[in-house]
Amino acid sequence: MNKHARALVLIIVSIFALAAHSRAQPLSTAFSYQGRLTTGGNPASGPYDVRFKLFSALTGGSQVGPTVCKKQVQVSGGQFTTSVDFGLVFNGQQGFLQIEVRPDTGAPCPADNDPSTFTLLSPRQPLEAVPNAHFARTAATASNTSSFNGQSPSFYQNAANLTGTLSDARLSSNIPRLNLSSQTFTGATTLTNPGNNIGGNGSLLTNLSGQNIAGQSIPRNALDANTQFGIGSISPPWRLGRLTDSLLLQSNFVPFNVAMTSLGQWVFVTRPSDGIQPPAILIIDAAQPAASQLVATLSLPIETSILDIAAVQNRLYVLVQTNTPTIETKILTYNVSTASQPQFQSTVSLAAQNLNAFVGPQSGRLMVAGSGALAITATESAGTSSVLALYSITNPSVPAYAGRITITNSGGFLPSARISGTRLFIPANPASPVDPGAFDLNVYDIANPAAPASIGT
Repeated sequence: MNKHARALVLIIVSIFALAAHSRAQPLSTAFSYQGRLTTGGNPASGPYDVRFKLFSALTGGSQVGPTVCKKQVQVSGGQFTTSVDFGLVFNGQQGFLQIEVRPDTGAPCPADNDPSTFTLLSPRQPLEAVPNAHFARTAATASNTSSFNGQSPSFYQNAANLTGTLSDARLSSNIPRLNLSSQTFTGATTLTNPGNNIGGNGSLLTNLSGQNIAGQSIPRNALDANTQFGIGSISPPWRLGRLTDSLLLQSNFVPFNVAMTSLGQWVFVTRPSDGIQPPAILIIDAAQPAASQLVATLSLPIETSILDIAAVQNRLYVLVQTNTPTIETKILTYNVSTASQPQFQSTVSLAAQNLNAFVGPQSGRLMVAGSGALAITATESAGTSSVLALYSITNPSVPAYAGRITITNSGGFLPSARISGTRLFIPANPASPVDPGAFDLNVYDIANPAAPASIGT
């Protein structure tokens, strides 16, 4: 085919007319194209590949929509008919159809801009009104509708221009109404006007701040019986909070048998057994001292006596004495990284080192903890010598016996001991005939618990 081949006749037929018998089906965006093709002045015949492109101008301009390539279009006596579908690209503006043809070679029909095997027919063919009839499919929301009741479309997009009364039935159920006897608001509601009044009994009001309650507006008889008065006065004394009966004063509670330690915001308090309830450690969140809360109870076997507790490095160490089958002193270790959910980790027996915890009416603090060691006041099982057993907690989950300090002139007991950093402080009675009430304060360096070094008395 020479490059002067051209379409002599152009007839545009709407695809709607071809499918008029199936009006119930959705309308297609395709239209039917009919033309006449000659080559060398003679009518063409046989299969041809025909490529269609839609442009915005007769010459130049920009392509609109995709390239449509129709393969093996049958040409008979120079005439051919095929359907073309550019999709929803018509907007009421003039379009120009560019046509390229080639004899069918069996190769794929490329829908691209490669003109090497196609012959361009010129000039472009102007499309008439039928393809633009597709534009009517969006007429219901057309942006170029000129006016309605003398107003532009933007007038009806502004709610401020609405007048009249909207019936309740047209309102969403999420809209608060003045004529309803009961309404529930599930989202957060903020009332900022000081003149707002809230009726009812207030039973559903929660998370109220006491700072917003007017002074002297609550009568004394409206307060809880456990409320403490006299804040800022001498009698009764000012206290930030209290541990109520439900926390501590349970069944024959004996306060002088209580041990207590803390770790950050967490306070650990022992509760002895009364013969019915097992011994336990109460775990209290004191982040807000005026409103401390019991968050967990760590119960131990009923035959166990809790002698002392200490806490360091997210570990709670519990010194206990078991009564079955024999009397034995042990260190129980719990991980309290999550204090409300203590996790048991290990049991270490003092009997392995021929020791028992020193328990007596003046024994004082039995166990203290530092950054690297536990110190436990004890006696040797075979005698009455007072010792301070040192356990390394380099591995905080499993205390390991490191050594001991034998205290002479102890008077039969060690009243207490304290650790500060790597320093261990031990008060000991020198049994002075001049002043029986005097005592020495022995100071040791326990940076290495296996080799404690005396550094002064």
